[in-house]
Amino acid sequence: MEKTKTRAIKIAAISVGILSFVTAAALICLKLFYWGFAVSADDIAIACDISEYSNNTGDFIDVEFNVTLKNGMSLMHDTSVCMDFADDCDCRYEYITPRAVFKIPFDDLGSTASFGCSVDKNSSGFKNEFNFILKDTSYNYDVNEIVEDYLQDA
Repeated sequence: MEKTKTRAIKIAAISVGILSFVTAAALICLKLFYWGFAVSADDIAIACDISEYSNNTGDFIDVEFNVTLKNGMSLMHDTSVCMDFADDCDCRYEYITPRAVFKIPFDDLGSTASFGCSVDKNSSGFKNEFNFILKDTSYNYDVNEIVEDYLQDA
């Protein structure tokens, strides 16, 4: 009876050890390849591209932000959108949190991501704002101001 009890305790201890190891390995893999690491301002470059186009509904200006991760890792991001419909202006706030993850050999995730919107040249009633939230700072871009500056320079 004593041998059976000792053997059962050893099997349980080994099982708990193996389960703990597998759980820790899975969490490490999730952190490295899925959850990623916070990105600082030194790790990324944000470029703003502006272009114009027309179609049968009007004249528009495209504002696109290209975020490039400079440290050789793949870029992932969390995005949330908040809409605010006030009396004087409808507002759309987009919050983007870039994250760096290790490159996976069979995945083409890449180190660049694009975010943007189109603005009607003749309508100023809708406000767009892009907020890039980084580890050490945040960048806030008011798309309407960017479009106004672009139209003044043109």
